[in-house]
Amino acid sequence: MKHRVTEQNLEAVHEGMCVLVQQWASGLITDKEIADAFAVISSKFATLDNHGLLAGVIDPNTGLRFI
Repeated sequence: MKHRVTEQNLEAVHEGMCVLVQQWASGLITDKEIADAFAVISSKFATLDNHGLLAGVIDPNTGLRFI
């Protein structure tokens, strides 16, 4: 059974992305490591979107609603 993504799920992903950016800015991870991490996140979001599991939730970074 498919489960819809909640705004709490998106907030958790957003927080994780912020941590990655902080680690990168501090020199704790490399350019390749952050690029690879964001590529994985992007791929997973594309899959969720293709299945309609993001519809209606609000992106915590932009405040825009997924349609």
